[in-house]
Amino acid sequence: MASSRMTAPRLSTPPLTTRRKHYRKFDPNRREEFLRHLDHIEDAANKIVVSAAFGDLLYELRLHISFVRDNLLSKDALPLRK
Repeated sequence: MASSRMTAPRLSTPPLTTRRKHYRKFDPNRREEFLRHLDHIEDAANKIVVSAAFGDLLYELRLHISFVRDNLLSKDALPLRK
């Protein structure tokens, strides 16, 4: 007898080498564009209302947004590699 219980599909993340390959394509000339996009993401995240059970996940999302912004604004941001 088949189970009537449904399971959520697993989300797969790309291998680390794939993520690094995209990370190396950072173009400092597009920094302002990335910061504007990050502002848009942050505005959307700030409007999210969640129950207390998920508050820690929203807090973690905001921490990651801050982390990315700090990296974009750092003097040591990776230059474009050819």
